[in-house]
Amino acid sequence: MISGADGYGSGRYTPFDAFSKSEKWLSPARVNAWKSSDLEILGWAEYSNQLIAWTAQGSEEFANEISHTVKWHEPISWDSLRRLQKNRATLMTEGELKSNGHEL
Repeated sequence: MISGADGYGSGRYTPFDAFSKSEKWLSPARVNAWKSSDLEILGWAEYSNQLIAWTAQGSEEFANEISHTVKWHEPISWDSLRRLQKNRATLMTEGELKSNGHEL
């Protein structure tokens, strides 16, 4: 969310979804093409780089969080996340599941 009705900080706070009108060039992860562990690692690395670049269009903070998270060496506790991080994580997970044909 960016402050300002136009997304450029007009002085008042109005929630603005930077991703609602952004280019939709982020394709779903091609998990069906990952037939081996090596292909899964390479495919995930490529997809996470695309996801970080796409996310940076709307939020450098969110892009930075994703960049660190994909390299994290242990599970991240849901309870350790701030409210906005939980919201973003939920939206991203739901979107990815839907784009891969899963019903919620």
